[in-house]
Order: sequence, then structure tokens, then C-alpha cells
Amino acid sequence: MNLDKMKLIKGAFILTFGSVLSAFFFGLAGLIIARYLGPINYGIFNAGIALPSAFSLSFLIGIDDLMPREVARKPDNLGDLLISALYPIIVWITLLSIIIIVVGYLMGYSTEIYNVMVIALSIYVLRSFSLLIRSVMRGLECMAFDVLIQFSESLTAICLLLILLRISGSPLSAALAFSGSALLSVIIGGILIKPFIVQTYHFNKELAKKIILESIPLLIMATLIAITTRIDVLILSSTVTNYEVGLYSSALSVYFLVQPISASFSASLLPTLSSTYKNEQTKFTEVWINGLRFVIVLSIILFILSFVYADVIIKILFGEEYINAVPLLRILSLTIGIKSTVLYLTAGMSLLAITSTPVPITLAMTTSSALTGAVSSTARIFSKTSIIFRFGIEPLV
Repeated sequence: MNLDKMKLIKGAFILTFGSVLSAFFFGLAGLIIARYLGPINYGIFNAGIALPSAFSLSFLIGIDDLMPREVARKPDNLGDLLISALYPIIVWITLLSIIIIVVGYLMGYSTEIYNVMVIALSIYVLRSFSLLIRSVMRGLECMAFDVLIQFSESLTAICLLLILLRISGSPLSAALAFSGSALLSVIIGGILIKPFIVQTYHFNKELAKKIILESIPLLIMATLIAITTRIDVLILSSTVTNYEVGLYSSALSVYFLVQPISASFSASLLPTLSSTYKNEQTKFTEVWINGLRFVIVLSIILFILSFVYADVIIKILFGEEYINAVPLLRILSLTIGIKSTVLYLTAGMSLLAITSTPVPITLAMTTSSALTGAVSSTARIFSKTSIIFRFGIEPLV
């Protein structure tokens, strides 16, 4: 194996390990919040972050997906590239922040929820700059620095949560903890990236225009994904009580822990699918269908486990206070395999529809993101309304 491949594998391993570790710490932080706050205040916290998080993937206009490529092409031009990307990002973030603040006001949030929303907005703004720096680090092949920024934010969030929630066990304290950790990640990222900017940087109008035009399709897809992921909590926060939002959010947290298992398995089959299409097109349909069977079987297994052991899962992760979230988790478990199955089907259809341009693939993936998100969110909203509005919240024990 040559040195380039070894370097690629090492970088991928470091980045994957860092992402998994960071996700674990953020998941742990979520459990700490739920246990400290209880269902009602946990509902206030999730209602407050719902609107900003619905646009969480839109703050960078999709530029973070382009930066690794652009930096790798011209690492010596890093200063010009950063400043040319930063100007439109700041303008866009300012505009989007104003829109979110106004929409939050028009939605008639209570003072508690609105205050959490404002702090949550600062979290996503700060994380956007941190993510921009991390994308540059990936372009420079400094994966360890990317991981360091992620790790510092997630670990700091836990430490601040334990301190602030002990001082004042409120949803606002939890939001401030995340805001503080996001600020620290930006500071650390700025310190790490400074040595790489060796030349004087200037704003390049043509470069900025090129970056914006190329990032627009990514912005559209990212926005669709984020909105469809959070629209259920956003709607429910305006229609039901904070206690019910808290129960639903706890069940949804478990759903987000389990669902990536089937999605990851589905993604692991895609390289084989692509290779078969390239080398043995006559066998493509057979391989595609066999892979689909595996995805469906795994989804069914995860559904059964989540349904049967829903009470055990809720008690272990969240405690007795959240026992009434069990029926919500059981209905949410029905949707576990939807996204992974549809994405796998879409990948196959994209290969079949491939032409000399990437338009069919982009269109298919964008449509898939919107479709699977909409179906999944609709199912999740139905699970909430069908139980609460028709039957009410009744104690299970």
C-alpha cells in the first residue's frame, strides 16, 4: 500500500474516531440535561432550540462542504480564500439570525422559551465559524486539529452543564453551557489556524462569487434536511404542553441514537453497489435487491428491539420521570428503517439514471432528502398527536 493511501486511511480513521467520540459526549450531555431538568423543563429547552436548529445546516450557505476542496487546491492562497468566504457568510448569518428572531417572536413563545431560543441561536452561529475552521483543517489534511476542536467543544459542554445546572437548574443554564463550549471551540480553532495563514489576505470578489454560486445547491439540500429533521418539535412546541414536548424529545433522542445504525449499514453497501454498476451491470439489479433485503431485515430487527424494550430503554437513559414516553418511542420505532431504505433505493436509482452530468444524482439526492425527511417527520408528528390528542397522557405505572 503506497504512502498516499496510508495517509488517506489514517486521516479517515482519525476523523471518524473524533466524530464518534464527539457524538458520544454530546449524547451524554443530552442525557444530563434531561435528567437534571425533568420532562417540563426539558420540553422548554427543546422547544427553544427547535427553530434555530431547523436552520443549523444553513448558516454556512454550504460553503463548509466546498472549503476542503478549495483549500487542497491552493493551500498558499488560504488567506484570500478565507476572507472571501467569510464576508458572504457574515452577511447571510446576520440576515438569517434576524429572520429567526422575528419568526420566534411571531410564534408567540413564552419568555422562557424565547430566551432559550436566542441563546440557542448564538450556539449555532458560533458553531458555524467553528465548522468553517474545521473544514479548512480537513483541506489542509490536519485531521487531528479537526478532532481537537470537536472534542474540546463536547467535553467543555459537559463540564459547563454540570456546573451551571447545579447552580441554576434551568433550561437557560443548559443553553448557556452549550453557547460557552461553542465559543471556546471558535477560539481554539482560531489559534490553530493562524499559523497556516502566512500571507496578507485580501477580499477577492470573483472568488467570493464563485464560492456562493457553487454552494447554493448544497444550501438548498442542507436546509431541506435540517428543517424536515426538526419540524416536528417546532410544530409541537406551539401546540402541546412543555411536559409533552419533553416526553416526545426524550423518545426522539432514542430514535436518533438507533436510526443511524440502519443508515450506516445502508451506506456501507453503496461502494459495492457502485462497483457492481461500473464493472458488472448485468448483475446490478440482483445485487441491488439483495442489499435492499439486508437493509429491510436490519430495520425490522431494530424496530422489534426498540418496540419490545422501549420501557427498559427509557428507564435506563432518562429515568422513571419519563416513563410516559414509552408509547411514543414504540410508535417512533416504526419509522426507524424508512430513511435508510429510501436512501438505498435512491442510490440505486441514481446509478441507473446517471448521465454525463451530475444533475440526475444531485436531483435524486435532494428529492430523497426532502422526501425521507418529510415522511419521517410526518410519522413522528402523527405518533405524538395520535397518542396525546386522541388518548391523552395516561400513567403507565
